[in-house]
Amino acid sequence: MFAWRRPAAGLSLLLLAVAVLSLAALGLPLGLDFTGGSVIELRFPQTLSAGLLRDHLAQADFATVTVQALGGGHDYLFRLPAALAGTGPVTVPAEAVVTHLRGIIPDLQVLRLDALGPQMGAELAQRGALAFGLVLVGVFLYVGFRFEHRFAVGAVAALLFDVAITLGGMALFRIPLDLTTLAALLAVIGYSLNDSIVIFDRVREELRSRRRQSAERCLSVAVQATLSRTLITSGTTMVVVLALLIFGGDALRGFAAVLLIGLISGTWSSIFVATGLLLRLGLLPEDMLLPDAGLEDAD
Repeated sequence: MFAWRRPAAGLSLLLLAVAVLSLAALGLPLGLDFTGGSVIELRFPQTLSAGLLRDHLAQADFATVTVQALGGGHDYLFRLPAALAGTGPVTVPAEAVVTHLRGIIPDLQVLRLDALGPQMGAELAQRGALAFGLVLVGVFLYVGFRFEHRFAVGAVAALLFDVAITLGGMALFRIPLDLTTLAALLAVIGYSLNDSIVIFDRVREELRSRRRQSAERCLSVAVQATLSRTLITSGTTMVVVLALLIFGGDALRGFAAVLLIGLISGTWSSIFVATGLLLRLGLLPEDMLLPDAGLEDAD
């Protein structure tokens, strides 16, 4: 398995470079949760298409309003960026959109009309960054305590790789970062960490039971032993995520797309990034010996 270690490391670095370049060149698209704006949820008496609603809005110079179907063809979510509000209150353009649509379809119902200021969006961004930093610190402490500090470095490196690849994919495919996609990103972190812990547990077992073999051989056996479990778990999860991506509609498309990118990246990083770094950091079988085992060997 680890005969592919160097090509896998090269491919990992290439993917990381593409992700960073995508973020630098294209920028990460931010949703209204972080930039501020208005959200309107409307219910129409008859079945309509999102394309028809977009055409009506474009005719009234509301082309930047995004339209999202919520299922059934009756309920729709309209998102208005803060730039439409100008210097006035953020709810003014929202009322204008409702008035325009009501002139075409008088019987529509306003289910929700929320405003989010840019200051609140900046606060959400700060809290999200703080939460991510605390997650990394917690992962490092937990993995270092349960295994060894080199395992902790590998786990954190894999998580950073997953976040970079996922954010790069969001920049490349123009998936906006909002609270929904942020939740998907945090789910990816948890999923990837779980995969890494399972492999690390087997690595520790192999290093302790095969003390006369090389670390590379022990890690290869450990990865092969957990490979079927990792691929089956990831594969079945991807089937569900693909179903959400194809049939979930606009409301779940961003969430499912981020999960799909993250699942692929998380599976890759758990096998090659997290485990491969253990060899780079000089992990040896004797590093995993229990104190009693070390005494027995000394005797």
